[in-house]
Amino acid sequence: IVLVERVMKTLNTPEQWKIFLRQYTELYAQKAITLVRLEQDDAAQACLQGFAHIAGTDELRAYLQTFEASIPLQDEELTAEQNAENQALLKRLKQVRKGI
Repeated sequence: IVLVERVMKTLNTPEQWKIFLRQYTELYAQKAITLVRLEQDDAAQACLQGFAHIAGTDELRAYLQTFEASIPLQDEELTAEQNAENQALLKRLKQVRKGI
């Protein structure tokens, strides 16, 4: 992400930034997911808002929704604690996503 942001500084117009950043939607979404897992929801929100401000929200929201759908809930192979953790993670990710 640091390298992406360095390149951004070399681009001159918001349209150039938008085109360039769209290819990194997954990278920024994964950073936000990692921050939520580390219980840094505010940092995740800030990361997504900064990205969405330039690149837009559609692709970012779609990626996050796909990830949320992949989180196993009430899986028999998981312990009750793991199921509870997944449910909490899902709830927090949805909150972060709704904030962008």
